Amino acid sequence: MGSTRTVDIHLLELRYAHCRIMNHQALKQLRDSIETYGQIVPALVVTEKDKLILVDGYLRVRALRACGKDQICVHLSEENEQNAMFSLLAKTNERQWEAIEQSVLLQELHRRFGCSLSHIAARIGRDKSFVKRRLDLVEALPENILKAVISGTLSTWSASRVMAPLARANIKDAQKLMAHLENEPLSTRELAHFYEHYQKSNRSVRDRMLEIPFFS
Repeated sequence: MGSTRTVDIHLLELRYAHCRIMNHQALKQLRDSIETYGQIVPALVVTEKDKLILVDGYLRVRALRACGKDQICVHLSEENEQNAMFSLLAKTNERQWEAIEQSVLLQELHRRFGCSLSHIAARIGRDKSFVKRRLDLVEALPENILKAVISGTLSTWSASRVMAPLARANIKDAQKLMAHLENEPLSTRELAHFYEHYQKSNRSVRDRMLEIPFFS
């Protein structure tokens, strides 16, 4: 339930912008769609006193701004912020979540709202071990690496399959590798090859690999 209306984008509080991964291809596709057909699906908003908190629709905000528009169609949910978050995360059949994006949102429920892992699992239709794995994933990543994922400069696959396990084992090596990737990005295939070789190597070889990852 709730109501649908058009509001100025600048009135929205983008409280979860740090949880949403930047996808340039998806942004272009949505921008082109909006330019042709207009906004079709309303963004999801909850109210908190006089605030309009954007829960879902961050890509729509970016696309509308890219089209030069300053208003957005929103659905004002009657749920509170916490319940709206649970409802969003429970829609697994309607939305394909990026692992990191989902992990950061679950972390918000756990840390900011104080929800237990068991409660989160029950509300989103998953088991407790799934929630724990997601939280372990995001908590293993140093802040700068997590920001690289959110900004779209590091893929979710690279973060979850290489950077997270590397950071758990040796955070200094993870930071050194990330510093290289910021200047000279590797393809997913190259990074997978690097990490496979890294795991099989001794300390001296690993140190040499981290000096010039591209040539590993």
